[in-house]
Amino acid sequence: MSQSRSILALIAALVCLATTVPPTVLAQRRDQDKSPSVSMKSVPVFKGNGLDRVARGKKPPPPPPPQELSPLVFTDIAKQMGKVEPGSTYVTLDPSHPAVVYKGVLLFWDAYLVESGENYVYWGEKQMGAAPGSVGLWIRSPASHQYLIDCRVSGFRYEGHEIGRSGAKFKVFGPDGNSQLFDFSNNIVPGYGSQTFDLFKTGKNAEAHLVFVLTAATSGWYGFQIVPEGLVDQWAFFSCEVKNL
Repeated sequence: MSQSRSILALIAALVCLATTVPPTVLAQRRDQDKSPSVSMKSVPVFKGNGLDRVARGKKPPPPPPPQELSPLVFTDIAKQMGKVEPGSTYVTLDPSHPAVVYKGVLLFWDAYLVESGENYVYWGEKQMGAAPGSVGLWIRSPASHQYLIDCRVSGFRYEGHEIGRSGAKFKVFGPDGNSQLFDFSNNIVPGYGSQTFDLFKTGKNAEAHLVFVLTAATSGWYGFQIVPEGLVDQWAFFSCEVKNL
């Protein structure tokens, strides 16, 4: 009889333990049992008709990119570096393809518009002289390699009704902290150019090729920063091609 009572007492204790749940566990269960904030019965449904192409909205046609440099230009630079000619393309980066694994990455800071379809990035607003921002270029390299880099940009600053627009100045900061100024202010584009997105409207642009060399001593990532120098009203970025030397 006493053995039966002991068994019953043990069963009662086990039932009590099984039904007694710590508060933290209860809280977790309550969180799991909560319904989502939006009921599946009230999911928004959008309708419409397909377009022939991506709608531009208020965005005008893209600015024309700078023409590609002649291969002779790259050959001359390669000879200056003690090479016969530049090698194959290591990587090409642009807004449509801003990253290639273990080779290169582009970063766009404070851009007004990143147009991956038309393949350009644009800086500039309604206020003339208010086009800040920059492009970050990162290249991953093995040790003891050299590269010839060509970055294509365009931009201008408004010089007044009588002069029109002059080409922009750009500065490239290298991984060693040094910088190089590229001055295209002698490129004069006639016209008033005082309206928003004027760079797009003229059919002309102050094209600019930023050409420089990277000497990679050790393996790793090498960073560059491309920024407009001084007052630049509007500017655009198109691509960076990195060739082996």
